[in-house]
Amino acid sequence: MEQALSITVETQPETLVSPAITESSELPYAVVGREYSHQFTATGTQPITWSVSEGSSLPDGLSLDANTGILSGTPTGSEGQKNFHLTASNSFGGLNGSNEKYFYMN
Repeated sequence: MEQALSITVETQPETLVSPAITESSELPYAVVGREYSHQFTATGTQPITWSVSEGSSLPDGLSLDANTGILSGTPTGSEGQKNFHLTASNSFGGLNGSNEKYFYMN
């Protein structure tokens, strides 16, 4: 005697992991008037977007690519330590969906 059987296959829901910036706080040395480029990295569920944290600003002449995490440009202004905060975010959302880190450049 034959019996018909059926099976239901379900996909496992994706596990979302909030981002964690994997850089040390000290960036490679930048020289006023010379081209500069540095790519930030983070672990967590992709895609990760990058932003300058509220109340913070990048050193003059530099910009941050939100999709790649590349900080680039030609620094202008005076020499000295420059402090700023970056946030890495993903679709995890909420406060657990971002990771803020303090960076400085000499």
